[in-house]
Amino acid sequence: MGRVDLDVVRKVAIFLPPTLGDCVNHLATLRWLSDGLPGREITALSGGLGLGVLTAFPVEGVRVANRDSALKELWLRGRYDLGVFPYVQNKMVRIAKAGRVRQLAGLRGGKHDDWFTFGVEPVLGQHQVLEVCRQLFEHIGIPCPVPVWDLGVARPPARGGPPRVGFMTGASRADKQWPTAKFLQVAECCQRRGCQIFNFGGPGESGALDSLGAVDYAGTPSDFRTTARTLAQMDLLVTNDTGLMHLAGAVGTRVAAVFMVESPAEYFPPGTGHVLLEGDVPVEAVLDAVKEIVGWE
Repeated sequence: MGRVDLDVVRKVAIFLPPTLGDCVNHLATLRWLSDGLPGREITALSGGLGLGVLTAFPVEGVRVANRDSALKELWLRGRYDLGVFPYVQNKMVRIAKAGRVRQLAGLRGGKHDDWFTFGVEPVLGQHQVLEVCRQLFEHIGIPCPVPVWDLGVARPPARGGPPRVGFMTGASRADKQWPTAKFLQVAECCQRRGCQIFNFGGPGESGALDSLGAVDYAGTPSDFRTTARTLAQMDLLVTNDTGLMHLAGAVGTRVAAVFMVESPAEYFPPGTGHVLLEGDVPVEAVLDAVKEIVGWE
């Protein structure tokens, strides 16, 4: 395995996933890249919700492009010196090769590992965005200080009144979803304790907490910046392992999250003070997490 020659690197392309939560986390790793390679041209390529995140929350020194046009991007903007792949990819690695990218560095485990100038092995038990990028970047010679998420969304000053508790009952896959009936039980208990209840999510979550008269933001067309500002108004988000969990953490809102499938150690959200639970836990465990964060007596 070779070593990336940083002296010849003037143009960098980093290929990111099309998912909300991963790209929220990559807002911190892109800052490592931008700060560590001043004066270089850095392009982040993503698609879907990931592209929306990168566009809504730009990182200084990083331009954003649609990975659906990756080959055109690589050819029209001139030859790139380094392509970075922080998750296992096959198609994008082939496109980078066809696009004449000089050096490739990335997470191993795909079909084209032998094309990498440098590759890292999967980091089991550690964060699958932050630690993978830390390994890649530190090899290249890029410092990786404590990650910082600055989305330009201010949290409101401390206020009195009842706690504002948001709920995200959905998930990207059925196996990642804690039962909606259990979320409803938690929300009912929060309401009895005097909390204001808010419902978040897409069209599939709309109306999930209507029986409680919750303020319903689910299914309402909204840009990511507006959603981030709304999440910043919450004292707590009770959620599955979702992209909104990561967005809430990035704006400083604490979360109580249930990880039905993935490991909390590998996919924990930005920020601190969260309570992360693993598996199909009982309602009481989530209520204990809410109590810890909201401060019920």
